[in-house]
Amino acid sequence: MKISVKIDVIQGICDVLKHQFPDVAVHDEPFKQGANGPCFFVHQLKAVYTPDGGNFMRTDYMLMVMYQPKVGQTHLEIRQMSRELVKLFKFCETLKLHPTAMICQVEDGVLQVQLDFSVRYSLATVASPLFEQLEVRSDVRGG
Repeated sequence: MKISVKIDVIQGICDVLKHQFPDVAVHDEPFKQGANGPCFFVHQLKAVYTPDGGNFMRTDYMLMVMYQPKVGQTHLEIRQMSRELVKLFKFCETLKLHPTAMICQVEDGVLQVQLDFSVRYSLATVASPLFEQLEVRSDVRGG
């Protein structure tokens, strides 16, 4: 179950990017040095699984979206892309998720956007009998 949730979040982010930027390649893997831009790379940095009372779990995802600009794209254009991505991810309609945090930075000419999401879900319960057989004996005592 944890794996399918992770894949759904990453795939959802990729789908949002493909829809918004149809002319830009989107990869669901870590950034590859020397990639020809423009392109996006989406991958999970970390997932923290926490029991959240009763039959619930909370998973906190830290995802990285990296944008490799096309050759010759200016720093101003890259910063504009970061603003577009923040606006796009402010509420991911496809995933029905609000990020709990977004951090943008440009390092070595590559835009990095860290997205943190928190997902709470119910664990599937499987009823298993505690007893194969239960016998109850009772009697009334006079007093």
